[in-house]
Amino acid sequence: MRVVASALAALLLAACSTTQLVHDRVNANWRGDALERVAVVVIANQPRVRGALENALVEDLQAAGADTFAVHTMMMDVPETLKARKAALKALVEKQGADGVLVLSLVGVDTQRQYVGAQMAPVEVITGVGPAATPFWGYGGYYHRHYEYVYVPGYEEVTQDYRLDASLFAVGQETPVWQGETSTVDPASLDEGIAGVASRVSSALVRHKLVARD
Repeated sequence: MRVVASALAALLLAACSTTQLVHDRVNANWRGDALERVAVVVIANQPRVRGALENALVEDLQAAGADTFAVHTMMMDVPETLKARKAALKALVEKQGADGVLVLSLVGVDTQRQYVGAQMAPVEVITGVGPAATPFWGYGGYYHRHYEYVYVPGYEEVTQDYRLDASLFAVGQETPVWQGETSTVDPASLDEGIAGVASRVSSALVRHKLVARD
């Protein structure tokens, strides 16, 4: 039973994937220079998610030489109405002298179910130990190994795809300078998912030279 469980775990781990940037588009009409100071805003109901993702994005962009700051560190209380939130963000951006705003929000979570049929999986089997005195067998003797196939029953595989929208705006403009969308399938943890999103988004902005670097 332990052998079957180990084989099943290996198959499940092999199915895991990382964060990908599935949409990456720069506004063809953008003629401005790289943005010099960018405010990072994450729209999320959970304060922990909002803070962690904003911090991760700021750290990655600053590591690349960009001047950015996390809005949650300066706007502790988020106004209830959309109109009030926009006004508060606008005031903060002007006060901080930012010329760009990076906004991220969750688009949705796509859950997919797929049945994986029964299959045979190879498992290494150790059958014994040869005499240590035999030449070239080294310390502790020689382990006799071979592979056997075990039956792994069918199972239902459930995957969750977390989609986040990212948009970079130049202050005073309603049309995004850049838009992207990330896809994170079955992250091992919240921290892993956040790190993946931050890495993909920050890399895209640097690659397109949309943020100024020191």
